[in-house]
Amino acid sequence: MAGVPRDTFHLQWHLTERCNLRCKHCYMDKELVKGEMGLGAVKDILAQYFALVRKWGMPREKSKISFTGGEPFVRKDIFDVLEECYKNHDLSRYGLLCNGFFLSDGNVARLKSLRVDYVQVSIEGKEKTNDSLRGKGSFRKAVEGIKRLAGTGIHTSVSMTVHKKNFQDVPAVAALTRELGVGTLGIRRLVPYGHGKALSAFMLSPQETREMFEYAVAAGSAGGPVHVTCGCEDGIAAQDMHYSPIGCFCGYHSLSVLPDGTVYACRRLPIKAGDLRKDSLEDVFRRSDFLEKIRDINNINDECRKCQFFNECLGGAKCVSFAYWGKLGGGDPQCWRRFDALPRRDTRWKISRVPRKSVTYY
Repeated sequence: MAGVPRDTFHLQWHLTERCNLRCKHCYMDKELVKGEMGLGAVKDILAQYFALVRKWGMPREKSKISFTGGEPFVRKDIFDVLEECYKNHDLSRYGLLCNGFFLSDGNVARLKSLRVDYVQVSIEGKEKTNDSLRGKGSFRKAVEGIKRLAGTGIHTSVSMTVHKKNFQDVPAVAALTRELGVGTLGIRRLVPYGHGKALSAFMLSPQETREMFEYAVAAGSAGGPVHVTCGCEDGIAAQDMHYSPIGCFCGYHSLSVLPDGTVYACRRLPIKAGDLRKDSLEDVFRRSDFLEKIRDINNINDECRKCQFFNECLGGAKCVSFAYWGKLGGGDPQCWRRFDALPRRDTRWKISRVPRKSVTYY
């Protein structure tokens, strides 16, 4: 059936732009605070999502919805939102991406009673490093929250955004997650967008990026208690370490919804793909001109398309590429096959005019 995502679907929903922290790499937009949707509109969109999952006949384990922000617990109605998911528990997994500050005993008990599948908490390094990036006391609060999740049956993960200021702390965070009994550490690359623009000079070099991936692949294949992943930004690692990447799938089988109903292919790729105040979720997924554009493998530069691993990588992380070059199609600037060092942002690259052909992801 046309317009049905293949294999999986993930809706990442930024319910609010409000947050109790001001992290240095954050991509928050103050304008989005003004247009935050109320609970009624949220429930309407949730109903669309569950109807689509049912229509697509997608198994529960293949679909998920992640609520985040900002900080999702800042919304006083967050448990009302989760209650709607609980009512449709047979259709999709659901969870929270948060900073850990609000993981009190009472809130964790409510998450468990509502059968929340997973919670992700952000930690950016050792305590001193983390607090310099996320705010004083944030490391301690995150660890306390994670400890409260232990033994609840809720899958807990830690997320870390990596750049030169915390690159050396990756093994220490992996050790901490193991100590806390956390199942997964996701290490993500800095996207120089939003507040993160101020950290552009601290982006990892291509070689440092390779070292990060080598560590993750080695740790992830060791069969230990902590699974280390690089998420959807791992396309450039294709087969370099006998590794088959997840790859950037934004717009193929994932979408992001902003607090005001704007739809992005990915929250870190700030280009509007639709508006749920005007169009249905299904219409945006199937008919958005922008989504059609990023699904077209011919909209990527010629140098990337010559690579033997292009079919696995597809130009690397679109979010990093767009934030770095200021336009789509340039390919991943942290690719060690293509660049010895981070390239000049005015580097010229070419996209040939060839017949359009979309990736068969849906």
